Amino acid sequence: MNFLKNNILRNNIILFGILFIALNILFSFCYNIQYRLYIWSDAEGYYQYLPYLFIKHDITHQSYAYYLENGMTMNKYTFGVAFMEMPFFLGAHAYSIIKGLQSDGYTSVYGFSLLLAASVYVYMGLVLLYKLILKFSSKLTAFISVFIIYFGTNLFYYTVCESGMSHAYSFFVLTWFLYSLDRFIQTPNFKNTLICGIPIALGVLIRPTNSIYLLLFLLYNVYSIKALKERFLFIFKNYKYFLLIAIIAFIVLFPQFYYWSHVAGKIVFYSYVNPQGEAETFKYISNPKLLHVLFGVESGWLIYSPVFLFFVAGMFLIIKKKVLNYLAILMIFAIILYINASWWAYTYACSFGYRSFIEYYPLFIIPMAYFFSKIFDVPKKYFQKTVIVFFLVIFSFTNIRMSLLYYKEKCWIVDEGFNWFKYNKVLNKVFFILPEDTSVK
Repeated sequence: MNFLKNNILRNNIILFGILFIALNILFSFCYNIQYRLYIWSDAEGYYQYLPYLFIKHDITHQSYAYYLENGMTMNKYTFGVAFMEMPFFLGAHAYSIIKGLQSDGYTSVYGFSLLLAASVYVYMGLVLLYKLILKFSSKLTAFISVFIIYFGTNLFYYTVCESGMSHAYSFFVLTWFLYSLDRFIQTPNFKNTLICGIPIALGVLIRPTNSIYLLLFLLYNVYSIKALKERFLFIFKNYKYFLLIAIIAFIVLFPQFYYWSHVAGKIVFYSYVNPQGEAETFKYISNPKLLHVLFGVESGWLIYSPVFLFFVAGMFLIIKKKVLNYLAILMIFAIILYINASWWAYTYACSFGYRSFIEYYPLFIIPMAYFFSKIFDVPKKYFQKTVIVFFLVIFSFTNIRMSLLYYKEKCWIVDEGFNWFKYNKVLNKVFFILPEDTSVK
């Protein structure tokens, strides 16, 4: 009987996965997304390891990079995204060769493979999130939560419209890490260490700031000083498993160490340098742009993803109840808010919404889902349920429309004159008040 149930569940997951990918492809067709344009700007930096490794056989002279004094070029982006894209890239490359198409790594076939890659990884992340939320809520709440975290936030944009960016891949591996962390803490053994260590190592390889998730080894299910002391004792007692995680991390990060060593002569190298040869730094560390990050017209997090107002409401609830890792979530949120508000390009110019928060949506969904559970898992409360559903529909519709409009308008935010008046113009266009051919700029 259990075997039959497992087969039905597996088949349903596969079926919904196919529908999810098909829906993303449909969105891309309806809005005439040019797949080869997935490979440009930052996305090209992440991706170009693959064509230069498998086609040009020379990773020391990549094009979207800056020159070093030794004549080689340095790709400032780490290898993690390319590693995640690799199976799909190789499939696109084989298809191009078999069909006699141009196979230089930069055609629409390769771009389309990135849409498939991002869609597959995000879907797997959503499935794991659904299972994670089921630990403290109903199936209805879990479904609503994963639905809104995709269709109501810029995770949708960075899956469908800019699939080559790092965020879809980080979202998956860090959801995997979060899902497996509880099992590791409860039962530390070789298998659980591998399942937990691999995704966090991949997360760091994809985006080094994802190392903030390492704090969860210390803070997960910790609610007091006594519990924190016990966690330190747990780490000391199980040091061999944490040593194994360090070994896993070294193996996963080794290609990056090799690249830096081969090109720059250093095992660890700070590669974030702008075209003028200046290091990109945390310029505003003494004057963080906190309000700009949260409410800025350019890409403010709560302005472009207002659904996270439910995250704020949920945080008040879990803090009051002292449940669901409220201390860990609050501390990590404060850290990433400060770090991003200190970055030299704190708006992440030409980004839809505050994209560098996407990596932390697996954490942020927990208080959101808890808030939803207090509405949807309680009998009656028909009025509250109706109001919440109304806002979720509006937020999802607005996000999808604005995402696709943003792609079509080619990043209106980089226009220095973009202001609240033009933002209002965007909203008018989203709700069909303005004709389609009216430019936001």
